Amino acid sequence: MRVPGENRGEPPPQSGVQRTLLMPGKRSPVNLARRAALKLVFEHAFLDKEKGEIVSTLDRGNIIKLLSLGEFRVSDVPDVEKGEVLVDSRGEGSLQRRNQPKCLLKR
Repeated sequence: MRVPGENRGEPPPQSGVQRTLLMPGKRSPVNLARRAALKLVFEHAFLDKEKGEIVSTLDRGNIIKLLSLGEFRVSDVPDVEKGEVLVDSRGEGSLQRRNQPKCLLKR
């Protein structure tokens, strides 16, 4: 029978942020921190099915508080506000890439 609070040589459970930051692979630690911050933004976002939008429920300060478990740079945290439209069906969200006209693309 297991006693509460007893650790039998098992590593402590990690949050999703810590697991992402410690994941080995080809990605650099900077990109892993950016991806962890974006993952938090989208995990806590509100999906509006009527308008086809994903709306942020966190601001930058809240994201920094949630990321305080691991090492990160403040510049890796996206500058979003509470209530900001992140992604929408018209392609005008703050975290969406905008298509450039072909005349402006480098050849």
